[in-house]
Amino acid sequence: LGGKKELSQARSMLDRWGLESSRAIIDFAVSEARNTRFEMKHFGAVLSYVPDALSNLSKLAAAKARTEKDRAEERAARLSETLEQQREADLQKLLEELSAEEVSSLECDARKAVLSRYGGKEPMGFYTLVRLEFLARIRDRHDADDTPTTGAPGLRSFA
Repeated sequence: LGGKKELSQARSMLDRWGLESSRAIIDFAVSEARNTRFEMKHFGAVLSYVPDALSNLSKLAAAKARTEKDRAEERAARLSETLEQQREADLQKLLEELSAEEVSSLECDARKAVLSRYGGKEPMGFYTLVRLEFLARIRDRHDADDTPTTGAPGLRSFA
């Protein structure tokens, strides 16, 4: 298993970098030694690879963190897309439940609100702004219908 010096070096390595990092350092040293055809005869030879191994571990950890961050962002984007699709479906359902008079009234109110915000003049993208205001009013109306009359303000009843 090696002499006292090698056991002391191994123990020191474990104390300083822990089991997982020590294994990675040893794996790195063995791989590099093979690549350069260096024949390691003593454990101390592994120690000469420590700086490069730690640098490699740092790069691997950074790459792993980037990958995990990218995956988390992808999951968040998919969730956001799913929620947006659900909102669109919910709005479409709410719109279908409105009478023609209600739709007309909400459209008129939306136009007035947009014109009011822009000093009575139609801004660029006027129809898009009106559509967004119209949809917001449908959502607000629905949310107001779902708000309980008792309890904390703004909380919906899910019962």
